[in-house]
Amino acid sequence: MTKSDALILAETDGHVGIIRLNRPKVLNALNPELMAMLAEQCEAYDKDENVHVILIAGSEKAWAAGADIGDMAEQSAISMYERDQFATWERIKRTKKPVLSCRMKSRKDAKNRVDALRRARKRGAVRYRQVRRSGRNP
Repeated sequence: MTKSDALILAETDGHVGIIRLNRPKVLNALNPELMAMLAEQCEAYDKDENVHVILIAGSEKAWAAGADIGDMAEQSAISMYERDQFATWERIKRTKKPVLSCRMKSRKDAKNRVDALRRARKRGAVRYRQVRRSGRNP
């Protein structure tokens, strides 16, 4: 598989694990294959002690268009039920490291997101996911 054929592109920049969604023709629509690869890479970065934060980036045009409706339209109701797409989201949700997402026009966009997270952590801010789970307002 060539770099242009890969559904995700993964790299590290310092202590940041960057996962870039790579389906530009469909505005990074999330299909089961992409979601499985995304979950695997999140799990890998979660285990990597050199990675402190995970950034999931889209492209210049879009982060992600949402579910791949074209893929879903070809499936029956039974196959959609058996597919259990939410299990993949649960794998991503179990990631312990902070996960950020952004549309990525440039590397500067990613750096700005990571810098904002660092400033929030220095102030003692709680991760959004922890606040959301507890039901408290930030």
